[in-house]
Amino acid sequence: MQSSVWIRLCRCYSRGPFGALALGLAGVAGCSSEATSEAPPAVTASASAPLALTSASAPAPAPAPTVTARALRPGETGFDLLSQVYTVDKVYKSMQGPMSMRDFTLLAPGAPRELVWITGFQATMVAEDGKTPMPQEYMCHSNLDIEPARHLEAYGHPLSISGRLFTLSQGQFDIALPEGFGIPMWSDDKMSLTTQVLNLNNRGESVKVRHDVEVGFMRDPAPGLHDPGRAAVKPLFMAGVYGLKLLEGAHGNFDSEQPAAEHGTSCMMGEAASDGNYTDKQGKKFTGHWVVKPGREVNKTPVTTMLSLPFDTTIHYIAVHLHPFAESLTLNDLTSGKTVYSSRARQLDGKIGLAHVDALSSAEGIPVFKNHEYELVSVYNNTTAENQDSMAVMLIYLHDKEFVRRAPGDVKRASLPSAPKGPAPKKSGGM
Repeated sequence: MQSSVWIRLCRCYSRGPFGALALGLAGVAGCSSEATSEAPPAVTASASAPLALTSASAPAPAPAPTVTARALRPGETGFDLLSQVYTVDKVYKSMQGPMSMRDFTLLAPGAPRELVWITGFQATMVAEDGKTPMPQEYMCHSNLDIEPARHLEAYGHPLSISGRLFTLSQGQFDIALPEGFGIPMWSDDKMSLTTQVLNLNNRGESVKVRHDVEVGFMRDPAPGLHDPGRAAVKPLFMAGVYGLKLLEGAHGNFDSEQPAAEHGTSCMMGEAASDGNYTDKQGKKFTGHWVVKPGREVNKTPVTTMLSLPFDTTIHYIAVHLHPFAESLTLNDLTSGKTVYSSRARQLDGKIGLAHVDALSSAEGIPVFKNHEYELVSVYNNTTAENQDSMAVMLIYLHDKEFVRRAPGDVKRASLPSAPKGPAPKKSGGM
């Protein structure tokens, strides 16, 4: 039997505009930005992007989203743990609301080390009782992070990875990797879960809310282990790309003395929406959390070195983090002139917030190439008379074609501190 376990836990981040270990800015190529009153450019679908949208108009506002518990796949088991109770008694913009942090390991302390596969992540807002559904608009984000150096040991070869596994935020509250795919980890590796609340609309009575968060994983089904009759899981690794704004400096080519002349002008000067800015070797300052003034803004960031592909491979999942008033986020292949993927966002109807953000899931995969150049393009349309804050992030999950399976005993290192033990299973999937 292939076994999959779901644990619900909570933890938080406060360092930097997208959390500590955010996604690593070393080698970021640069960016360009323009404010415009024109409609966003149409996205052209290509053979490499069968799910890219082609409409140039912004999607219509949508009603408040609801979250349905993820349907468990055969062998999956659900564990449940709630965050602390948060009191929401005033307006909290992005990164300003109450938050909490917690570290944990996937198996009980003292259990023998084994290879496990992370398969998904879900976050739901509930009331103080831990059961009554609450509006998802109270979620700022739920982040799942790891220690990169130790996480790398699970891959068995050099690979550029960050400390972020998943982020859930307004518009996307569930990630389920394609069946048969997973992110490898050793079972005793420490993980960190972040939860933070947001309130852009409620100016009435205070409310109490909690995050109900699920982390899914499978025990390794390799021959001779838990499920000798089942195929091995296909390994994925995460590469994050994100928009930047220049705050100070001659041009927006991060960590370079020369502007990015080949693919457009440098960034327009921007304004940071929070602390946690980045300074490159030339003393230029950037932010990944910037102010969008009233009107439409198109921001372009070259992300080739940020993506840092070690080989030609395929994308199997893309999660997108955007803020209210976002219209789209697009990854373009500048070498081929094609769109890799374009995600569209829908606003809440009559409120400030995102009801839905497109994500990509593909067992077949979308090809990407080590020697190609890539660019990230975000479109925001601030329809208010006030400045708003923004981010633009794609978390891209790629097939690791050089994965090396190792036995647990091959990894020699000190034990991690004990983590809290989760509750007993409350649900399980079919056989």
